[in-house]
Amino acid sequence: ACRALVDELEWEIAQVDPRKTIQMGSFRINPDGSQSVVEVPYARSEAHLTELLERVCERMKEYGERADPATQRKSYVRVISRDGTKMDLSGVKFDGDVTSSLKFACESIAEEYEDELIEFLSHEAENVKDRLCSKRTEQGTEQGQARLPGLSRPGAAMTLLAAGSRAAARLRGPKNAPCVLFAARHASAATNLKDVLATMIPKEQAKIKSFRQQHGSTAIGQITVDM
Repeated sequence: ACRALVDELEWEIAQVDPRKTIQMGSFRINPDGSQSVVEVPYARSEAHLTELLERVCERMKEYGERADPATQRKSYVRVISRDGTKMDLSGVKFDGDVTSSLKFACESIAEEYEDELIEFLSHEAENVKDRLCSKRTEQGTEQGQARLPGLSRPGAAMTLLAAGSRAAARLRGPKNAPCVLFAARHASAATNLKDVLATMIPKEQAKIKSFRQQHGSTAIGQITVDM
């Protein structure tokens, strides 16, 4: 997923007209009341890269999954060419599960490594895929984590668990959101979000049931708790 993400970013950057510029300035006011504004190339600017990171993962729907026959190592390859040429899709799995999983992994990587991606790409660093993907993200996304990408890495797991805490907070109210996140942070590294919620929900249901049994007929204004 990481390599596919970098490939798409580099391709998008290459499509920008090199003559296109963007104004960059400082909020500081000069003594004469003006602001220092300069024009820089739009391609690889922070504004450009930030915009790309917000939408690039939509491209993952154009990828499929291929497993190496010898090692069974999974990689992601394009199933739709950019120029319309026919592609060899032998041994490539392409369905909704693959694209959804890949898109999720892409979004997790883009969010977690946004600063590094912008730093590398804005300075035209060499071997971005090797420097970023091989040493960091691929360990948790492209080596057997197809269903829940990135969970083998603590940082990526927290991205998923934090998202789960926000969902749980909507059910339990914002007051208890920190408690949900605290529990998620201390969950076993091998425990996924589904297991965390499966443990927590029955406890909360029991609390609600007990509360209703004790106070179900209590009048609050013109209604009762059971209402």
